[in-house]
Amino acid sequence: MPQLQSIIKVNQNFQVTIPAIIRKKYNIDGGDLIEASATEQGILLKPKLLLDKLPEVELSEKGKKMLRESLNDIRKGCLSGPYNNTDDLLANLKK
Repeated sequence: MPQLQSIIKVNQNFQVTIPAIIRKKYNIDGGDLIEASATEQGILLKPKLLLDKLPEVELSEKGKKMLRESLNDIRKGCLSGPYNNTDDLLANLKK
């Protein structure tokens, strides 16, 4: 498989823009998490989920959709809690 390569510029705030062709290939959206690692060859950037999917777990299409929706809610700040106990959690769910 041919490698996708681009030369990109580091701006004054030490930020880089990932080229669209690479973002699309790896389904990277604004607000996604990226892991940066130092390797022998240089800097490696890898898309990450908040919880890496276990290799033996295969999500159904419905499960994948639910996960995407949940991650989008987290990115938007649509969260509640933390809760001190399950009663507080259940009370919030009933609102």
